[in-house]
Amino acid sequence: MAMSGPGHGGDAAPAGATDALRLAVLDAAEGLGEADVLRLAVQQCVAALGGLGGLAHLAGPAHGTLRLAAAGGVPDPVARAWEQPDDPRLAPVRAMDRRQVQWSPRWPDAPEGPAPGHPGTAPAGPAGLPSGAGGVPAGLRACGVLAAPILVDGAAVGVLSVLLEREPGRDRKRFLADVAALVGVRLPVARRWRSGTAPWWQEPQGPAGQVRREISVGTWSWDLDTGLVDVDEVSEGLVELAGLDMDTWDHRIESWMERIHPDDRPAVQEAIEESLADGRPYAVEHRVLDDSGRVNWLELRAACERDESGRPTRMVGTVWNVTARRSQLEWLAGLLELNPDPIYVIAADNRVQWANLAARELGGDGTREPTGRTPWDAEPLLRDRGLPELLDRARAAPGSANTLEIDVDRPSPRGSASYVVRAVEIGGFMSIQMSDTTERRRAEHAAAERGRQVADLNAALVRALNTQDVVAAVVQHVLPLVHADGLVVHDLTGPTPRLIGDTGFSPALVEELHALQLRRAARAGGGEGAAAASGEGSGEGAGSTGARPGGGPSAAPDVHAAPRPDAEPGTGPGPGRSPDLGPPQGTAPGAGGWGGAEAADRAARHAPADGDRGTADLGPGGAAGTAGVADQPRFISRADRTDRADRAAGPAAGRDGRPAPPPWLLGELAELDGVGAWAVLPLAVGDRRVGSCVIGWSAPRRFTEDDKTLLGTVGVIIAQALGNARLYESARHRAERLQQELLPGRLPDTVGLHAVARYRTADGQELGGDWYDTIALPGGRTLAVIGDVLGHGLEQAIAMGIIRHAALTVAALDMPVDEIMAHLNDVVVRLAPRVDDPVVCATCLLALYDPTSGSCSIASAGHAPPIALEPGGTARRLTIPSGPPLGMAQVPAQVTETVLAEGTVLVLYTDGLLGSQAPDAERLTEAVARHAGGAPVPVGGERAERWLAAMCDAVVAQLPPDPCRQDDAVLLALSTERVPEDRMSAWDLPWAPESAGRARDLTAAELAAWHLDDLTDAATLIVSELIGNTVRHAIGMVPGPAEGGEGGEGAPGGEPDLGDFGDLGLDGGLSLRIGLGLDEGPDRHAADAGGGVVRLRLLRIEQALICEVYDGSQATPRVRHPLLDDEFGRGLQLVAMMAGQWGTRYTESGKCIWARLDAPPPQDDGPSSAAADTDGGTSAGAAVGVAARVAARRTAW
Repeated sequence: MAMSGPGHGGDAAPAGATDALRLAVLDAAEGLGEADVLRLAVQQCVAALGGLGGLAHLAGPAHGTLRLAAAGGVPDPVARAWEQPDDPRLAPVRAMDRRQVQWSPRWPDAPEGPAPGHPGTAPAGPAGLPSGAGGVPAGLRACGVLAAPILVDGAAVGVLSVLLEREPGRDRKRFLADVAALVGVRLPVARRWRSGTAPWWQEPQGPAGQVRREISVGTWSWDLDTGLVDVDEVSEGLVELAGLDMDTWDHRIESWMERIHPDDRPAVQEAIEESLADGRPYAVEHRVLDDSGRVNWLELRAACERDESGRPTRMVGTVWNVTARRSQLEWLAGLLELNPDPIYVIAADNRVQWANLAARELGGDGTREPTGRTPWDAEPLLRDRGLPELLDRARAAPGSANTLEIDVDRPSPRGSASYVVRAVEIGGFMSIQMSDTTERRRAEHAAAERGRQVADLNAALVRALNTQDVVAAVVQHVLPLVHADGLVVHDLTGPTPRLIGDTGFSPALVEELHALQLRRAARAGGGEGAAAASGEGSGEGAGSTGARPGGGPSAAPDVHAAPRPDAEPGTGPGPGRSPDLGPPQGTAPGAGGWGGAEAADRAARHAPADGDRGTADLGPGGAAGTAGVADQPRFISRADRTDRADRAAGPAAGRDGRPAPPPWLLGELAELDGVGAWAVLPLAVGDRRVGSCVIGWSAPRRFTEDDKTLLGTVGVIIAQALGNARLYESARHRAERLQQELLPGRLPDTVGLHAVARYRTADGQELGGDWYDTIALPGGRTLAVIGDVLGHGLEQAIAMGIIRHAALTVAALDMPVDEIMAHLNDVVVRLAPRVDDPVVCATCLLALYDPTSGSCSIASAGHAPPIALEPGGTARRLTIPSGPPLGMAQVPAQVTETVLAEGTVLVLYTDGLLGSQAPDAERLTEAVARHAGGAPVPVGGERAERWLAAMCDAVVAQLPPDPCRQDDAVLLALSTERVPEDRMSAWDLPWAPESAGRARDLTAAELAAWHLDDLTDAATLIVSELIGNTVRHAIGMVPGPAEGGEGGEGAPGGEPDLGDFGDLGLDGGLSLRIGLGLDEGPDRHAADAGGGVVRLRLLRIEQALICEVYDGSQATPRVRHPLLDDEFGRGLQLVAMMAGQWGTRYTESGKCIWARLDAPPPQDDGPSSAAADTDGGTSAGAAVGVAARVAARRTAW
């Protein structure tokens, strides 16, 4: 099918003048409806693009749906096919969703068979062309569709589509988009529908429209030429309030005006005429009558629209149902009139303008009219009560309530009364409201007295140390508080209930109550142990309603039995008990071991109905100690016996529809002689039941809500006290667990130092504050820490945990030991207000060991000195100065430098290991020496760790000799090693740019000797950058006397003479004495003048390479962020990228910048390794080579 036109050339030149004319024709269309606008747009698009036909869709009511609104040049089968497209692959749907022009060859319901023209094509239609599905010619289905979205205020409301043989050029797509945009402008001003409801896209969109719909504000318009009224969906409901049926209403303004109340119609007509005359908006409220004659109020707001000549053409506005608001005043007046509190409205002269019924009846007879008089003149009861002063205060603070409490003597049987008078000034008038607080004041007085008695009970229970003390306090305070005659208390923390106290009841009654407890436990748990303890067989205790206990001899224990000191909570013969006070295994949380999950399920099935509040829960029934209905207090009175017996006679239905169980407990308690009322208080702490308290009254009584609340509170207090009496063992367990959590656990692996620690808790409940740790530092060094917070308790344990973690944090800064100690002192000083202790003190000892030289820096803050055991020697205590403890130190701690021979054992300990009676460290020294005499100290490896572990176990088992170890003890044993000399190299290089190249050569040669060729590129780059930065930004060190070597360089692989490191403060080989070195001296100025050296040191520690560069400056290096064209500033960025870790530490004469490189694991030669190198996955790949070349060019000068 050959076609011609501007849309079929693909890349044909745009017809600019014709397109502009078509857009102008569409823009000039006035007075058209939306369908006409869409139809005109479709015609222009089909003509301009040379299409076979066009379609216009509008969005449907549901989100994301489209419906056909106009079509042009297509037969009915095509229009039906595109009536409601919903396939997201179709061009109109995609354009609607993506809000941009879309092209797609797909059609709705396209067959999956062969394309037109291929075998299997549908038979030809009448015109000789193949026919597709639905009567659409197959040739037409071969065409594609170009679609553009129609946007109104940014929202997609429709789509314009054109059927084309192939995808058009960019200019034709742009023209379709321009037409769609113009349609989006014309649609909102198109002629509205006359059906009474405007299309949804002509309604307000966004937040404004949403708010209008939510508050039921409707919109309407009145065409002044035709006299027709359009309303939206919200307004339809308001129109029906005027008695108009939307299906039969003719939408004429005259029919609407007829529904306005006759009394309001003139005012509405006048407002409309004034608005038409002067053009100002109007607002009017009027009544309308519905079909039943009911009056409704509507509020109308409208404005007039005019044409170019100024003639009014249309009036648009909103309508709102204000019936409720109009009725509010009448309702409010009635509410105030019938308010039970006296209310006055007073003018500026303090005379009453209005008073409600309660105010008029305040005097008693209700005949006194207070209007026109002051309240205190109209009612003598209010005289001399301070009301004038109250009004003056209220007028001084308009809008704020001022209150006054008064007591008056009413001439009525009710007697005196208390009022709270509130006065508020609003709009020049005073509002006075008098609230009757008589009953509240009486209740407050009674509650205060009960509160005092409960406070006395609480204080007595706080002082109670054991179960008998708790029972004595209950007997002394609870019975007078509730005016009871007797009680029994059971302990339920064991496998069976245990009677722990009683008073006021006869021995026979106490025995019956205890037997009832045992049967209750047997019923709940179904356990043979509970039944055996109660003296019952397996068939006894099933019990029927009203059965009395004690059918046979009872084996009840002594009613005054004291608590078993050997019975630990959470332990004992009960099945499923765990040793850590947890619930029995397999039970719900808080089950407490009485029956487990089976008992919980049984209790759920037989739970009492809400109305059966009298069912007594004497023991761990139901959920076996879990929180819920079973843990609520139960109240039984003989006065309710007849009513409850009637309920028990028949199988009442439970909450789940099944017959409720007979309240056998109710029957047994109610049948007990000599008691008229019972209160059963389950004693629970959290989710765990610890006991039961049964209180009895001789006379029957009705339990009020206040009684139930008071007894519930008493039960909670008793439960807390009883639970505390049983928490000694659990507190011990928690103390040990907390200490273990605060300690480091397994010590980390360190270089040249093996560490083994032992921690032993004190023989007591309180926590200790001992701690220890070993911290790995750069350069293979290790910082050992040990300390002790003075005192015992939870606060000391918390302080210990904070100090230990502070030591970890401060040590990571790589400071000297004296500065670390100073920072820890600051932390301890700040701890005092946090732990509610005016002074927090802690001893501490730091030992910094360097395995490259064997040097050890030790600082002590009030801590005992360590014990050293040298190879082949004897154990001895090191002599070191000890400063004041942390928290009291005012001056920096003194640092002791010593060199430890390889294989030296260093023993650190706390004073708990020395005992509380005449502590002496000589015993500990002798114990270490004895163990070393029996088994010599091995050097290095696992043998050294095993020896340390055996020595620690032997010492801890022997010390201290006290029969009662009242303090925690820590023993930390360290065994030293050295880094082999063939794994260290150091060179002194001139402080000059040429040293960077020399350093690269030395590094490459040394790594080749160490067989670390994989690290050569990265290491040479790092060394070059560090030395280059040192030469550029720092100063050289004063050189010491060199021992041979080229150009002052030390021999690689050998240990330099100590003089080479004199200015670094090194002691013994490659040891580094750390310090700030604030006293630079004259030699430092000599280095500033341009001389000096820069030192390079390489360390191979296990599978890692550490590069260190020393200079004479203490300036902190920082990573810069250079611009793209900056020549310098990227050195430390390269170091950070290449190195696994890097950092800076200060020396006495400068600083050391170090970087750590981890050697890659060995890999098999093969294609995988080559591929990994190609991808740059192992070390730095191509980036290393590029960075190395850049660094070489920078430093070559």
